[in-house]
Amino acid sequence: MKKISFFMLMAVFMNSCTQEVDYFPKPLAYARIDLPKERGVNKFTKSSCGYSFNYPEYAVVSMSGNCNHNIYFPRFKAVIYCTYITLDPANKENNFVHHSEYSRRLAYEHSIKADEITETKINVDSTGVYGILYGIEGNVASNCQFYLTDSIHNFYRGSLYFESAPNIDSIQPVLEYLREDVKKMINSFNWK
Repeated sequence: MKKISFFMLMAVFMNSCTQEVDYFPKPLAYARIDLPKERGVNKFTKSSCGYSFNYPEYAVVSMSGNCNHNIYFPRFKAVIYCTYITLDPANKENNFVHHSEYSRRLAYEHSIKADEITETKINVDSTGVYGILYGIEGNVASNCQFYLTDSIHNFYRGSLYFESAPNIDSIQPVLEYLREDVKKMINSFNWK
C-alpha cells in the first residue's frame, strides 16, 4: 500500500511540472528621477513678517496663518512646514530656551528609527541668524529639520516631510537635492 501511494504521489508531481510558466522578473532599480539642473530662486518677503529668504523657483509657498507657511515641492511630493514665533524673553513658555529645546526634542523623537542624527550649527553674524540644522538619516518621517533665531525676538522652525512612506532608498537622491536648497534658504535668511 505504501509503495502504491508513493508511486501515485510521484506521478502527480511529475505531471504538475510539465506546464510552462511565464516568468516576469521584478525591476532591479527604482524609477529614475530627473532633478532640475537650473536652480533659480524666488524671494519670500511679507511686510507683516519679520524675515525674508530665497526659495527655489520650482517650489510654491502657501501661507497657513500669521507668518507661518508651507513650502511645497509638487514635483517631489515634499513639503517644508515652517513656523514663525515672536519670542518674549520674560515668558518662560515663549523664550529662546523653551523653543530651541522643543525643536531639539522634536528632531530627536526620530531617534527610534534613525540611523544617525547630526547637528550643524548655523552662525551668520552679518545677518544675526543663528540656529541648528538637524540631518536625520534612515527611514524616518522627517529627514531634515532646522531652527533659526536671533536669540531675542525671532524664532523660525522648519521640517521637511515627504508625502510617502519613509523609504530612504527611494527618496535619497531627492532628499540630498532638497537639503542643498534648504541650506541655500538658510544662508539667504534675513531678519527685518
